[in-house]
Amino acid sequence: MVLAVPPRRNNIIYHTIKNFAAQSIVEYSWKCPADWYNTNVTSLAKLLPELINMDSIEKYLQISTPEVYGSCADRIVESRSYNPSTPYASSKAAADVLLDVYHKQGFPVCWVRSANVYGARQQLFKIIPKVVVSILQNKKLPLHGGGLSTRSFIHISDVSKAE
Repeated sequence: MVLAVPPRRNNIIYHTIKNFAAQSIVEYSWKCPADWYNTNVTSLAKLLPELINMDSIEKYLQISTPEVYGSCADRIVESRSYNPSTPYASSKAAADVLLDVYHKQGFPVCWVRSANVYGARQQLFKIIPKVVVSILQNKKLPLHGGGLSTRSFIHISDVSKAE
């Protein structure tokens, strides 16, 4: 996990913490779910006691996933019950539930649940870089869901601006 809070230097005060740290390859989460829980839940559980002792935090932004609600085929509302369908999604749901416990005690948590985030230096197994590399190598384009699936994408800079 990438530590979301840099050490204090020169009396810098951190008002907003944005936690993008996560292990997120859904397919691989089936092979060793404990790794996903260690990264997405246990690391957060270790970080939270440190954060709640920092007086200067006004907001903690957790980058989560709509997959905590299950299928993303229909419109998702935040009041919907969690219904994860993969070890990855269940680890993110567990992290969200843990944060909700802290939120009920006054910790200033906000969640962003974006799917299909893309941007510079994205891993090559993600669909956009994979398609670009395939085009450059004159290979057939990989199509998820036999070419029938529909996805929307959001750029990392837009997610980063969330507050």
